[in-house]
Amino acid sequence: MKDKGDIESKTDAALNSLDGLQRAAASPFLYTKVQVKLKEDRSAWSALGRFISQPKVAISVCLILLLLNTWILLSVISSRVDERAEQLNDLALEYHFETPALPEQNPIQP
Repeated sequence: MKDKGDIESKTDAALNSLDGLQRAAASPFLYTKVQVKLKEDRSAWSALGRFISQPKVAISVCLILLLLNTWILLSVISSRVDERAEQLNDLALEYHFETPALPEQNPIQP
């Protein structure tokens, strides 16, 4: 086993390390910080505001809105193109604008 003197010296060193202990002092503004937290607004609106103001939520909402706007814009543009093509087809049918065959376009001249 270990030497008895070695054990006593380690015990004395541990007890002597406690000699410099002092009472822990609180931060000078701790009381003020605690009072502010106790008086803090805990309504549903403030909780919603804290949630929305988080960067990950704000960025996600912005990206979703951007994608939604892009999707709507592309769908409107494609529907207008289809509508214009349909109008041109209706106009061609109404006024008999049929495309002639290739030989009719370039008749052979004698």
